[in-house]
Amino acid sequence: MPFIPDFNPDLLKLVGISETMLPSIISTLHDYLLNYKDCFNHIKQFEHFCIYFKGLMSYLDRKSIEPIALHFGGPALVQPLQLFMTR
Repeated sequence: MPFIPDFNPDLLKLVGISETMLPSIISTLHDYLLNYKDCFNHIKQFEHFCIYFKGLMSYLDRKSIEPIALHFGGPALVQPLQLFMTR
C-alpha cells in the first residue's frame, strides 16, 4: 500500500518543505511504516495502521478515528478502524 499523505500545504510552506522535496519525504515515511509490517498478523491491520498514521499527518482538524476513517475510506472504514484501534 503506497503511503500518500494528505499534508496541510500551509504547514509545508511554514516548515520550508517544497513540492520537489515531497517525493523523498513520502518515500522515507513509507519505508519507516514498512518497518512495522511484521507486527501485524493480517495485511488489513497494516493498512489500518497506515491509514491512521496518514490521518495524524493530514490537515484534518480532528485527528480522532472517525474523521480519519471518513476522510480516507468513507463510512465503511469507520467501524474497522475503530476495531483496529481498540484491539
